Amino acid sequence: MNLNEFNILEEKKQYEEIWNGDFVGHRIEGTFTVVMYKVHSFYVEVYYQRDSNFIEGFRRHAYLKVILKVNLLLNVVKKIGLRFHAWNVEQ
Repeated sequence: MNLNEFNILEEKKQYEEIWNGDFVGHRIEGTFTVVMYKVHSFYVEVYYQRDSNFIEGFRRHAYLKVILKVNLLLNVVKKIGLRFHAWNVEQ
């Protein structure tokens, strides 16, 4: 399944595909815990409200490399003292 095929699924089926995906990592963003899964050939971020563990929604990404490059840049920003959110990726 590719990202376009995933996008046309009903929401319930999309979540089934996500839960059958592989856990990649997580990060904290404001009041959310954002968990990333690899689903087939693409990646999905699921947004959980930290106080209730309620799922607010998810975002889809075609390329992990782009996400990781952005987070690498954010790590550099952190080193110079600016606020950022980075992935805690499982090894």
